[in-house]
Amino acid sequence: MPLTVLILGEGSLGRSIHDSLNFFSVDARILSIRKTKFLHSIFGCHFDVIVDCMDPGSIEGISYHDSRQYIDQLRVSILDNLCFHVYAYISSANIYAPSLALIDESSAVFDSRSSSISEYIQNKLITEIYLRGKLHDRLRIFRPVSLWKDRYSQGSQGFFPDLIRSRSNGLALQPRPNDEDPISYMHYNHAAQAICHALINMIDCFEVLNISASCWSSRQCLKNGSMYLDDYSQWGRRIVSSTLHLGLLPFSLRPFR
Repeated sequence: MPLTVLILGEGSLGRSIHDSLNFFSVDARILSIRKTKFLHSIFGCHFDVIVDCMDPGSIEGISYHDSRQYIDQLRVSILDNLCFHVYAYISSANIYAPSLALIDESSAVFDSRSSSISEYIQNKLITEIYLRGKLHDRLRIFRPVSLWKDRYSQGSQGFFPDLIRSRSNGLALQPRPNDEDPISYMHYNHAAQAICHALINMIDCFEVLNISASCWSSRQCLKNGSMYLDDYSQWGRRIVSSTLHLGLLPFSLRPFR
């Protein structure tokens, strides 16, 4: 029987995962969280894998708090009404605490009760804890590094949208606090292909999987046109995976240019 996959969330990563699965002839459907009136039509259906890409920050015109509540309720409804073998949650590698060493799947994460983390990271941590309690061995967690793409809409916010637009317009970005901290980054399409490889070939081989190209720099270096950072004296997130080896995958990793 062919693998059947339902992707929840039609953002950049969700669409990239959908396209990559279709390329590998996987029966994949994608559901926009803005169009959940169609959700009842798949209640009772069985999927081998559900991929949860739902992100509160992706719903325009709704506050983060209201969006988060909406997605939490939607997630409960999906868990109660759909049949599936594996539930794959797209978390974030930014939940790991900064370190001088390389960070893999066994490294320490932030405390979800910490007042020093962003609401976004807190939500990722709390969602991981909730899903572990509900799903146990049916849960798989993907933790991708910071992702970038070639084009952004004018309203997109964040470091990489600002960097892409600044390079397109020939403008320099102003320095910001913590610009010197190492960050790991990867193209959306490459992250999607790595996730698809894991879904198709490794689904029973991991609980948590970092999605990383083992490529890191700092915002300061990237602003100055340097793609890599070789200095290991600064605390930050140099993310690797002890399980997923991207050198074996059939695509060429392209760092930011």
